[in-house]
Amino acid sequence: MPGPTLDVATIDRLVSDLLALKAALVAADEKAVDEVVDEVVEPVLIDTASASSRFGLAPDSVRWLCREKKIGTRIGGRWMVNVAELRKHVSRKAEQDTVL
Repeated sequence: MPGPTLDVATIDRLVSDLLALKAALVAADEKAVDEVVDEVVEPVLIDTASASSRFGLAPDSVRWLCREKKIGTRIGGRWMVNVAELRKHVSRKAEQDTVL
């Protein structure tokens, strides 16, 4: 029994519908989409030197955040930083600084 067949017009319509759905989701909650992208696209854990360079923080600050704010985990005696958690922390800090 052969499966259903789709013609090019049907596939184009489905792709168009998916793109419209994606645009609606992004418009509805851009931050939630960013967090999902962080988990899917970016590596979940990076070393402190990479996190320091990427987010413009001192390496000691990154290690402190790992220890005190629980945004990282120790693997083989070295801190590995959760990118999504560090991004959330930096965003919250930036929002607090703009409010003050």
